[in-house]
Amino acid sequence: MPRHNLKGVRAIVTQDVAEYRAVIAKEIRSTDVVLEVGCAGGLTTARIGKACQLAIGIDPNVEPVCKDMQRKLARDNVRFETMDGFDIASVTRLEQEVGGKFDVIFLDISGNRALATMTPLLDTYEKVFGERCRLFCVKNYKLYRLLWNYEFPAGVIGAHDATRQQLLMLGACAGIPARPLLWSLLQTRLVVTGRQGETGVFYKKTRTTQDLGSHVSIVNTLST
Repeated sequence: MPRHNLKGVRAIVTQDVAEYRAVIAKEIRSTDVVLEVGCAGGLTTARIGKACQLAIGIDPNVEPVCKDMQRKLARDNVRFETMDGFDIASVTRLEQEVGGKFDVIFLDISGNRALATMTPLLDTYEKVFGERCRLFCVKNYKLYRLLWNYEFPAGVIGAHDATRQQLLMLGACAGIPARPLLWSLLQTRLVVTGRQGETGVFYKKTRTTQDLGSHVSIVNTLST
């Protein structure tokens, strides 16, 4: 089992605008308060607003074209603020102003932003907002590429708590029919369900079925 505490806020990493926006339909609830960091002209924030209770887009950009787009897209439940996502104190004040929590935070501070900038920001957001936030959705190609190409050692290297519905959704996105106890997902990873709470587990490619104890029912092997 993992030697470190791997619990944290669930995060979805996307490589482009299409994947980023696809998360809205899959993850946003009608009662959610959602923040988008790096909203630019506000197109994604406006789409989020169609699915949730309140959507707020923040961006330090004060270019007239962006502000004009934001004005046109603003609604009763869609608002925009000129604010830097790196200004944690201001974002925290905004959180308190809208009821004390952001259920979901979307982050798009330039899809090609260096990892040296992106990962500390994610770490800070998890520390500050993590206890109240259900999900982060990140658009960053470099982080996506790193995670996609990384290969873990054989065996269990880590797990994150996930609901059965979330695992079913992962399977559906990968074109895998829903089955009661097992799924395979992507090229070098497995997703399994447990008897005592659902758990996602990452593996290196393997042909062996392993019994991981009472919390895991069956591990589905990956095809070559």
